Amino acid sequence: MWHTIIRTLLACTVTGLTKKQIQARDDDWRKEKTLLDLLTLEEMERYKLLEGIVIAMIMAGSDYEPIKQAIKNSIATKKAETTTETA
Repeated sequence: MWHTIIRTLLACTVTGLTKKQIQARDDDWRKEKTLLDLLTLEEMERYKLLEGIVIAMIMAGSDYEPIKQAIKNSIATKKAETTTETA
C-alpha cells in the first residue's frame, strides 16, 4: 500500500495535477495503465529524482509526513532555481 501512496504523491507532484487529471490527459486510459505510464519523459525524469530521495528516506526509517514535506520542499527549491535562472 505504501508504494501506491508514494507513487501517487510523486506523480501528482511532478505534474502539478491530481490523479484524476493525470488519467484524463490520456484518451485511452485503462485500469491496466499506471500513473507512471501517463507521465511525459520530462515528468518521469523528475519522478526518478524524487524517487531517489524517497527511497533514501524510507531506508532511514522516515514516515509519510516527513517524506511528503521533503518532496514538496524539493519541488519548491527546484521552482525557485528555475525562476532565478530565467530572470
